[in-house]
Amino acid sequence: MLGGPSHRLLKLSPSVKDFENLKQDAIVEILDSRDSKERMEGFRRFGLSDACAKYYDAALDVLHDQVRSWASSLGLVVADPRISKYYPDAIRLGNNNDWWPDGRNKHGDCIGLLLPLFTDARLVQLTDEGTRERYTWDPNHALLLYRRAIASVGISTICMVFEVKREEKS
Repeated sequence: MLGGPSHRLLKLSPSVKDFENLKQDAIVEILDSRDSKERMEGFRRFGLSDACAKYYDAALDVLHDQVRSWASSLGLVVADPRISKYYPDAIRLGNNNDWWPDGRNKHGDCIGLLLPLFTDARLVQLTDEGTRERYTWDPNHALLLYRRAIASVGISTICMVFEVKREEKS
């Protein structure tokens, strides 16, 4: 049986010596970017720049086992997120705009792995079909979402999102 809506924060404590520099380079690259791939009111997609790809790879080196373990606790089986067919994307969420791991499918089977592209804590709202909860997202933590949406509260939030598709148990 699959678990219901859930989320989890994972401490970003990578073994990569220059991890903070990789993160800062990714932030600067996105903030300097005027070219987004998709633009809707309150939402922008930027794709995956070189700096973001390096930050993403360094974070996943630390997080991939934790992602798989958390998914397993929900009754999900996921492939190694480093070799998934889904690609990471940098996004900017404007105030009160939300993002779901599986598009607008509230019953989807994707896990959203969100990496912060900010340096100060951000107030976010996590939503599922029945609840809305506000959390302070610390920039030293990745955020995992399953059947929950994230919305920015107050100031826009920039993060990298990655959808990890579940596999059928054998």
